[in-house]
Amino acid sequence: MNPFITSPHSIHLQQETLDAEIRDLTRQIDALPEGSATVYYDNGYKKMRGIVNGKRRIISQKDLPLVHDLILRKYLTKKRTELIHAKSVLKAHSVFESRYEGIAEKYLMDNPLRAEILKDVFIIKDLSLRKWAEAPDQCAGPRQEERTEETLFGLLVRSKAEVMIATFLYENKIPFRYEEPLLLNGKIYCPDFTIRDPKTGAFFWYEHFGKMDDPRYVRDAFRKLIVYADNGIIPSVNLITTFETKSHKLSFPQIRSAVATVI
Repeated sequence: MNPFITSPHSIHLQQETLDAEIRDLTRQIDALPEGSATVYYDNGYKKMRGIVNGKRRIISQKDLPLVHDLILRKYLTKKRTELIHAKSVLKAHSVFESRYEGIAEKYLMDNPLRAEILKDVFIIKDLSLRKWAEAPDQCAGPRQEERTEETLFGLLVRSKAEVMIATFLYENKIPFRYEEPLLLNGKIYCPDFTIRDPKTGAFFWYEHFGKMDDPRYVRDAFRKLIVYADNGIIPSVNLITTFETKSHKLSFPQIRSAVATVI
């Protein structure tokens, strides 16, 4: 798994937040006196010395406010340095994501024959989990005709985003079923993906919400989440969720990040 758990959009927001914090710290630093101070014990007595106006000097107790400001300046300067480094890491990761993230998955998706040739590489090792994942499709829910998008291993799903999710799960040998029926509060639900932990066999569910700029869709999505929560299926505990709008499409880094929160 990629250790980074940020999406391109969240990276941009974090960079903006860091810029604002760096500017605020710079204003605070500029308002403080220049110099440095050290507080130490000498024979049981607390003493203070520092560099003020370019000169070394012992600082008396009456100048304690000055010591306070000099130490605060040093602290804020280090804090600013920390944030500047954090920003550079985010920038480097943003370049990585834009150039390289998801290129292996896209290589397979561009030509399903490649995945067919490499199918031995993606075989789930645990036989019982493999049999579970390969069981026939059991969801006879509505709108079956909307399954028009084909994955690189022949599964029909409803959207390109679900193709991406299925590809990620398949490539990482995570056993799953698509739209497995689930009886909750007397009603049948078909979560996008029912997932098994490759090591423990524990069950997880994955719902992708792809129209979060549609108010009616949003209301329905949150009603579904309430039903899930009422039945012990909790986001970031045993329910994986991702979201997208027309202007913010799903990406492989988001999928990887979401799955990594529970598996």
